[in-house]
Amino acid sequence: MPQALIITCDKEGAQGKVCGAVALVLKVQYKYDTLSFSKGRGFGPKLVETRYEIECPKCGKRKQVERAR
Repeated sequence: MPQALIITCDKEGAQGKVCGAVALVLKVQYKYDTLSFSKGRGFGPKLVETRYEIECPKCGKRKQVERAR
């Protein structure tokens, strides 16, 4: 049986404090840029960001985005 994917909720509250609760990932979407050159890998798509739809026990269902570096 596959294990659930979890992530830390990064929603900021009113005082700038991050939630930090462990959230269940419901859906993942990957956003890629056009082809680019990467040293050692050659030409290929570059990951720009990962979008998560999560279920946080404190914040409820929400979307969270991680930008690639």
